[in-house]
Amino acid sequence: MSYDPFADALAPFAGWNLAATYDRYYALFDLIIYCTIFIALCQAVFGTRFRGRPGKALATALGIMLGTGLAISEAQFGWNLRMAGGLAAIIMLILFGLLLFHLLHQLGMKWDTAALVAYIIIYLLTAGIYPKVLRDAPALVLIAAIAFLVCTWKLIMRLWPHGKPGNDAGFVAMLDRKREKSEVKQIAKTQGRELPEAQKEDRRIEKTLKGLKTELEHSNPDFKEVAQATAAIAHKTDDVIRTLDKVRIMDRRLRNFDWHELQQLREYCKELGEDDRKKLQQQILLERKKILEEHAIEQMLKTAETRHRELRRQIDTVATHAQAQSQPQTLSAVVTALRMEQQLNGELKQIKKAERKLKSLTRLKLKDEKKVAKQQEIKFHR
Repeated sequence: MSYDPFADALAPFAGWNLAATYDRYYALFDLIIYCTIFIALCQAVFGTRFRGRPGKALATALGIMLGTGLAISEAQFGWNLRMAGGLAAIIMLILFGLLLFHLLHQLGMKWDTAALVAYIIIYLLTAGIYPKVLRDAPALVLIAAIAFLVCTWKLIMRLWPHGKPGNDAGFVAMLDRKREKSEVKQIAKTQGRELPEAQKEDRRIEKTLKGLKTELEHSNPDFKEVAQATAAIAHKTDDVIRTLDKVRIMDRRLRNFDWHELQQLREYCKELGEDDRKKLQQQILLERKKILEEHAIEQMLKTAETRHRELRRQIDTVATHAQAQSQPQTLSAVVTALRMEQQLNGELKQIKKAERKLKSLTRLKLKDEKKVAKQQEIKFHR
């Protein structure tokens, strides 16, 4: 005799017709689906540009607004997702493709390579999960298939090694030139946007702390205002910590790449002649200097991040004393936090200076690579 262990638990749902429920409440179902998709998209688009709670609030508000607008529009036209059929599948796949592209790009893949991978995956999903969608539009099938073949070919060409180093110092020097140009842009981004943003937030924190110190030196300070200002600079400190962590991870990636390139240069030098090895000595020396500088930057970033966390805890101490309305203790905590903040400003300046030096070393290496390649070209023509 067979026994169904889920009979009692699922008995209330035995007569539930999900399709009928959707037909009756399709507006609510579609609203939830639309809002979920648009919130995810807005998070992907605005999450890196507007970090923290304000960014999440902006993405959520925009997602709800777009989802609600689409739900209202479908109600006006008497339309729902069930009526969409293949069109809904295509829309969902396009949205999924956009999210996948953004994810791959955020993981460090170049935007064009990420686009190729995303399209290939979407095409395979469409062919496997929704074959009827492809059969309904022969012209679209042909275009999509051609695009799939082109994308696959380009992706293979990107991943396939293009040759061997042989006995050519110029070829070896130019192997990772494209990646190093990207490295220069990355360092410039760190030096020109990430670190200045952290410095800007630190200046705001310092200015607020000075204002709190002035307020607390009064005979009857406004503790409510002190608590509000403390909460604001606590969020700013969190933003600085996230920025420093992001820069540190980026610097570690650069160091790993440079270490790999140094090992690669050493291996290739074993196969080169004496003259070619001499030409690559400067490359190896510059690569070592870059690795040392990147290691120093990473250590400075770790220290700055740790001290910002200590500052964050000190700001929490200020908030605790402010809530207790203890003027002497609150003032003392603010003075301590202000002293810590002033030290951190100097550390960020040192990090920025080190990033500038790293950028100079990378540019010098690129210049030397070009010089070696040009010498080999002249030698070849002779």
